[in-house]
Amino acid sequence: MRSPRRRVSLGATAGVAAALLAAGCSSSGSSSASGAGSSSPSSAPSTALETTHIAVGALPVIDEAPLYLAQKNGYFRQAGLNVTIVPVTQSTQALPDMLHGNIAVVGANYTSFFEAQARGEVQLKVLSEATNCKPDTFAIVALPSSGITKPADLAGKTVAVNLTNNIQTLTANAVLKASGVNSSKVTYVVVPFPNMISALTSHRVDAISVVQPFLAGALASGAKTVVSSCDGPVANLPISGWFSTQAWTQKNPNTARAAIMAVLEASRWIDAGMQNKMKMAETIADKSYVNTGVDAINQRILGRYSNGMGKTWDDPNHMKFFDDGAVNFPYLSDGMWFLTQHKRWGLIKEHPDYLAVARQVNQIDLYKQVASAMKIGVPKEALRTSKLIDGVVWDGKDPKKYADGFAIKASAA
Repeated sequence: MRSPRRRVSLGATAGVAAALLAAGCSSSGSSSASGAGSSSPSSAPSTALETTHIAVGALPVIDEAPLYLAQKNGYFRQAGLNVTIVPVTQSTQALPDMLHGNIAVVGANYTSFFEAQARGEVQLKVLSEATNCKPDTFAIVALPSSGITKPADLAGKTVAVNLTNNIQTLTANAVLKASGVNSSKVTYVVVPFPNMISALTSHRVDAISVVQPFLAGALASGAKTVVSSCDGPVANLPISGWFSTQAWTQKNPNTARAAIMAVLEASRWIDAGMQNKMKMAETIADKSYVNTGVDAINQRILGRYSNGMGKTWDDPNHMKFFDDGAVNFPYLSDGMWFLTQHKRWGLIKEHPDYLAVARQVNQIDLYKQVASAMKIGVPKEALRTSKLIDGVVWDGKDPKKYADGFAIKASAA
């Protein structure tokens, strides 16, 4: 039964690719593709892909599962794309190649990339959100012998992170401050995710802030959870998205639509049923993708969690990649929220024009074109209300007041 279902899905993907290109041509401007359409001045812009060969940067983490499945299940091919997946150990490593046009799209954390945009270092676009914070998505863990059992114990310690000034340090600082710990007393050391467990077990660091599937590996190696970084007020926080540069998206609008369509089709396929989820775990566990044990992945997507201290539980709020499109819409308020946290923690000194920056980055029109062609629902409003870090309600209406209103924030210089 599996093969016929897959053939239908691939056929549908090819049809949707044609539909979304037709739907988007009126807003994509002149095509750079040659040999397509009539030379008449009144002819519609070409719907041909501007380029069919693209490279996509990807971390070896579960967040990138839709990318790997779009490749493995043939959704990119059905959309007319030949995609090369370029492994990176840190999402920001892809930025130079993106600026030079060598990497078209990268799966990246919101914090680092929105900070780069706010600083004017690069002009970026969010094509789609990728994953939201769920229990056991990532955590700070330490060995029992370290004596670190609670956030306050991290004062004066060294914590490994994949990048400084990213989603890991942002959430860690909030938790530390809420526990009365001056985050400046914690030393963050950059260690790539694949090297974190060895850094911990060899005592080169006191604790690690780690994502799945490396979190599962750390717990299996005897580490214990100190801080669950996606529980409570940070649950459902968008933590990653699919980014491209403004220059690439403007030059290749049809290709951008086709790429995100393939990723969304893979996301929908993963969430369609348990059989697909288990197949996804088997696929991305391969050494060419995430390179880990299947159980390190399937327990997470089933919502079966462990803190390494004997507590295990099933949580219905488990990791999802599609959820009828609820995961993927690039809300303006999500990008704005990350900017408020940059200001809160001193990563940017002055208040930016929060809404303007979010509008520059988030490709809502492009996403809506894809969603319409794929019959995916979209919200009526691009701002949503959430209760996030510190339990403060965020609705995007007054970001300056919100950013300045935290009792717990970076100390004044």
